[in-house]
Amino acid sequence: MDKNLARHGMSPGEFIAWLGEQEHKYELVDGQPLMMAGATRRHRRISLSMTTFLDIQLQGKKCQAFNSDTMVKIPSANGNYRFPDLGVECGDFRDENSLEASEPVLVVEVFSETTEGTDRTRKVEEYKTVNTIQYILLVDPNIPEVLFYMRGDDMNWI
Repeated sequence: MDKNLARHGMSPGEFIAWLGEQEHKYELVDGQPLMMAGATRRHRRISLSMTTFLDIQLQGKKCQAFNSDTMVKIPSANGNYRFPDLGVECGDFRDENSLEASEPVLVVEVFSETTEGTDRTRKVEEYKTVNTIQYILLVDPNIPEVLFYMRGDDMNWI
């Protein structure tokens, strides 16, 4: 990575251009690229099963499921980009080459040992700032347990 970008941080545009040249997957966090952890077989199986289920349920509807290759822009001062494990987006799908969810309404994070703390705290709070997101689902594959957040009619989170 360019030393100037590392020192001063990346803009969202610089990150997207840089991301296409990388071998590994990264998120943009506070202007810095953060390499994402690899997933276990259990994690991948849960994510794939949930994506497939959502994809089938949404056939013929105005929304579609997406997997961990689609990013969600967080409206923070640094323009963070997160890659949830899966989700649902609605809206404009004309740009089939876009890496970004157009209007995410659901994001799902499946915990792993290395990401659970961030997924439970910081990512949830970041996702809550995305106006279009109505639902956040956190999945703990080891218990098993799910935590479900829903935006209420008053726009507060339940």
